[in-house]
Formats: sequence, structure tokens, C-alpha cells
Amino acid sequence: QNTKHLETKKMDSNHGNDGRYSIHTSMTVTAEGTLESNAKSQDKKKTFSFHDRYQQLLAFKTKHGHCDVKRNYAVDQSFGRWCDSQRETYRHAKTGRRELSRKKKYFEFPLLEAVGFRFEKQSVPFEKRFQDLLAFRSRYGHCNVPWAHTDDPALGHWCQGQRISYRKFMLGHRKMTLELGNRFRRLKEVGFRLEIGLSSSRGDVQKLHNNLYG
Repeated sequence: QNTKHLETKKMDSNHGNDGRYSIHTSMTVTAEGTLESNAKSQDKKKTFSFHDRYQQLLAFKTKHGHCDVKRNYAVDQSFGRWCDSQRETYRHAKTGRRELSRKKKYFEFPLLEAVGFRFEKQSVPFEKRFQDLLAFRSRYGHCNVPWAHTDDPALGHWCQGQRISYRKFMLGHRKMTLELGNRFRRLKEVGFRLEIGLSSSRGDVQKLHNNLYG
């Protein structure tokens, strides 16, 4: 069987007062990155401890070089949902909607942070995506990146996001800033069509567009 067995081990961490927090596992991380229980079939349960998921995260990092597991991770959707739930718990604690347990605050979250798990999404800088767009144009001769661009789906989503921002501005739902204006101008200069999908419900939209960009 093409699997990597995780040696059963026990980890202890001070949990406040005289309490101890102990975890152990006898799970197997398969070559595909999923978890399998080593218990007898009649005792198998579809529940995994923090340590099980932590070991799965380490295996994911070894294979992919990072810990950015997507919510819809196709190989193991339950693992993707678990990672997303850690981020959600972190967000709720940061905004004061939820108080972290001592176990999460002093043991689990520090472990995740230590291996590079990111609790908050980091947006790709505009310049990086703009260069990706130029590379797309060099290859295909235009800037009409499809939403479901197979080579780089995130680029298609980013392009759609630029049009949405532009549409909000043109319809008066977003204020213009110097940075935003420079972005729109640079995109138009390389042939990117910002106006695709723009509603024509307001008569001055096209006129405003022409006055701004010619």
C-alpha cells in the first residue's frame, strides 16, 4: 500500500494551572495526502484530532512547499474545511466575536504558525498580476483573460475583479483615488477592456469613460 505511516506519539503541553493537554494519533497519511485510521474497521471513526490534522498539514507542506490549503481542496475536502475553520476561528477572535480557548491560544495556533500556516489571506500585489497579464498578452495576443483560465484561474478572477471595481466607480458606487486611477489607466494602455459587462443604465457612463480615457 502506497502510504506513509505516522508513528504513534504523545505530545504534552502545559495547559494552565496543573492541567495537561495530551494528544496522540495512530493515523496514516496516504501518498495522496488523505488521512486513514489504523483502527479496526468496526472502530473507525470519521473524526480526527488536532494532531491528526497537524500531521496532514506537515505532509501537505512537504509535498507542495506551503501550507495554503484551500477550502475546496479536491484531494480531501474535509481537510480543506478544517483549515478554513481554523482561519475563521482566528478571524472571530481577532474581531472580538469569539474568545480563543487556552488550548488554541497557547498550543494549537502557535504550532500552526510555526510551520507557516497563514490565518489571514494575503492578496497578490497589483504589479504581480499586471505582469501576469502582460505575459498572457504576449502569448495570446490580447488581454481578454477568461474567467476560468486553465493555466492560471486566479488571473481570470483578478481580471474580473478589476472590471467590477471599474464598474462600481463608473456607476458612482466607489470613489476615485490616485492609485485606482493609475491602475485603470495602465490596464487600458495595454489593451485591457475594463468596460466589459458595464451596465448602460446611466446615460453618462460612456461619456464619462471617454472623457477619462479618450
